[in-house]
Amino acid sequence: MITEQSYADAVAEEFEFRSLLPTAGFFSKYMRYTDRHEAPGCFHFWIAVTLLGACLQRRCWISKGVYNIFPNLYTVLVSPSGKCRKSRAMNIGCEIVESFPWMNVIADKTTPEGLLGALQYGTQGLEAMQTGEGGTINMNTDSSGLIRAAELAVFLNKQTYTTGIVGILTDLADCKPSFKYITRNKTPIILKNPIVSMIGASTPDWLATSLPEAAFEGGFMSRILFVVKFFRDRHITFPDELPIAEQTELKTDILTMRSMYSGEIKLSSTAKEWFNEWYKSSQFQTSEDTAMGGFIERKPDLSLKLAMMLAIAKKELVVDTTTLKQALAIISWTQERMFAAFDKVDLTPLGQIRHKILEILNVKGVVTKREILRKYGGRLQSYRQIEEIERIMIEAGEMEYGDWKPDPSKPGRPTLVYKKVVYR
Repeated sequence: MITEQSYADAVAEEFEFRSLLPTAGFFSKYMRYTDRHEAPGCFHFWIAVTLLGACLQRRCWISKGVYNIFPNLYTVLVSPSGKCRKSRAMNIGCEIVESFPWMNVIADKTTPEGLLGALQYGTQGLEAMQTGEGGTINMNTDSSGLIRAAELAVFLNKQTYTTGIVGILTDLADCKPSFKYITRNKTPIILKNPIVSMIGASTPDWLATSLPEAAFEGGFMSRILFVVKFFRDRHITFPDELPIAEQTELKTDILTMRSMYSGEIKLSSTAKEWFNEWYKSSQFQTSEDTAMGGFIERKPDLSLKLAMMLAIAKKELVVDTTTLKQALAIISWTQERMFAAFDKVDLTPLGQIRHKILEILNVKGVVTKREILRKYGGRLQSYRQIEEIERIMIEAGEMEYGDWKPDPSKPGRPTLVYKKVVYR
């Protein structure tokens, strides 16, 4: 359920995000192409960025001296089930790139051997298979792939951790020159020049209740960009069919960028100087959220990744200060909202009920105590626990609590209700 206020907030948030985006070039075209769809703009934009990075592969990079930054991303869209049309937004983007013969798409659940085998075959092997020239291709020279995980709960689960696939993805995220893995039967799998991108989707509840504890160990989660939205800003009953001509133009742009850019993408001298000063000041930024601390440490490199793709999308060979600032603004906007995806992680059972109450109040503004007890009373060990939740929420200024009668003139006892606190 969406209230007028939550809808108005979603509209304002969408306007704010779009004001940060390029007004020309590939990303501007992509946003116009997806305007016919209900998913929020931030979902469409980050899908486009992730897919472009997957298409560029290792053809371009920004050098940081001791290592190179490549344009691959691990991106996960987060919203309540059915609210923001995550899967359809992913389908729109993936339909554009899946037709490329060199695009190595790895869908949903897989094993370490399955993932590495698909990457080992690589772009050249995939192209050779489709052209019938498999015998002439030297496999294992371009270990690239795009993981498509429409349900992160399927791809990322406790079994995934026991098999070691998350550790593999953590290592592959940094695009080192080579990667070696020994299978259970002692057979080595060697990847040369690996680069992996990922686009996935999840719900806040899954992140809160089902995420394996090992998720925050080893740096895997801090390498994921979570794009979070709780409400959409538009309601389109019968979306227009996506124009083939616009899709073809987007494909042509991708092919052009892929052929044009090969080698190092440099920062202008002023951009490099500005980034150096920002980087020094960013070292004093901290987060009490342990889940997000690692992301903040990797934010500088993520900013360079996005700045590189913004420049390429405008057919520019150098990243200037304006583009760098734009990239940082977009990432900071996304960062502010992604922390909300982890509000409930590692909560106690009482903390989870508290957040459920907050979610209901954010939507409805008011809820009866009877309704809360009916929904979540089975999780309580005693009535005192709901009183403890009430005390914490009232003292934190999250809600008001009191009697309410819809019609004071009628007989009957008042109903106890929780009300959302509105600050003016």
